[in-house]
Amino acid sequence: MEAQSTLFTEQDRLRLLEARKVAMRIAFEEGSVSADLVREKFPLVESIHRNAIGALFKTKDFIWNGVKKSRTPSRKGGLISVYRLTEEAERHMESQYERRKLS
Repeated sequence: MEAQSTLFTEQDRLRLLEARKVAMRIAFEEGSVSADLVREKFPLVESIHRNAIGALFKTKDFIWNGVKKSRTPSRKGGLISVYRLTEEAERHMESQYERRKLS
């Protein structure tokens, strides 16, 4: 049973890393990002354990930028945080990608 739990945790970690890359790209392209936007662009984020998803923006790459009403039905219009990239993360993204609006 413990091995299954560890495997699940590793799977969450890997999906969280992928979701974080998506979040960084959204923030770079759009100027800001929220969990709702990541859910729209990366549906696998729904398979990440809810306790792990809270870590999505807890890195040195994101700065809290305010709140907005969630569009996710299960959140029932509750407020969610909005983040933007730090200056360092912004410079990194500029060196790696051409800025374009995500659709």
